[in-house]
Amino acid sequence: GEAMTKTEAVKLVALEKKAQELVNQYSEASTDPTAKTLEADEKWIDENFKQHVLQDLFLEQLCAAYANKKRLQDQRRLLRRRCDFHKVAYPGLSGAHAWSLEALGDCNRNMKGTKANLEAAKECYTEALAILRLMFGEDHEYVTDVAEKEALVEIDVGRA
Repeated sequence: GEAMTKTEAVKLVALEKKAQELVNQYSEASTDPTAKTLEADEKWIDENFKQHVLQDLFLEQLCAAYANKKRLQDQRRLLRRRCDFHKVAYPGLSGAHAWSLEALGDCNRNMKGTKANLEAAKECYTEALAILRLMFGEDHEYVTDVAEKEALVEIDVGRA
């Protein structure tokens, strides 16, 4: 790999500080950014980080903000990105990957309306369960909670 210069390190520290401030700001219950602010902050994080834990934490907060504004397509897009991030950043068994898949499944299920959304939710739950069962065993609440969601969405798929 390449060594980082002192100037690059100072710049990265400043960017990380700003990213942490954004995470903290969005974590506060009183924060209600405008759609324009959400988009600008997402653009900033994407321009400055490609694969970083603070980027992931920020995207988690953005997902919640988009959900609060009923922008479910944006929420789902970011949840997919988080799933992709966790799959690459934490290869093998990863609770973070499983829980991001569960969140994406929840989003797909909440979008309702189409059989495709329900089937996408089921796929997410199935993949999350494959990870969680190996990590925690069949009877753990992390597993049983997602298994229940998977069973319910399977019923919904049959009705759609």
